[in-house]
Amino acid sequence: MSVPTLADLEPEEAQRQVIGMLDDLRRQAEHIQFHRPRLMLLARKYGLSHAEIAAVLAMSEPAVRQAVRRAKDSPGLESIE
Repeated sequence: MSVPTLADLEPEEAQRQVIGMLDDLRRQAEHIQFHRPRLMLLARKYGLSHAEIAAVLAMSEPAVRQAVRRAKDSPGLESIE
């Protein structure tokens, strides 16, 4: 038995499925945006360099430095240091 694809669905059902997938993507992006600074601070606390964090996250080192600096000033995150 094969799994149906969007092309197998009626247009209205395919549209609902795509909207659901986009909504899932939005929620995942919000989750990442919320947790990324915390995890960067934890990475620094446990000895990772800005360059190592940047490599893992596919970011520039200056962007990581700026994000870590902002995270340190965020309420609730100071306990991570």
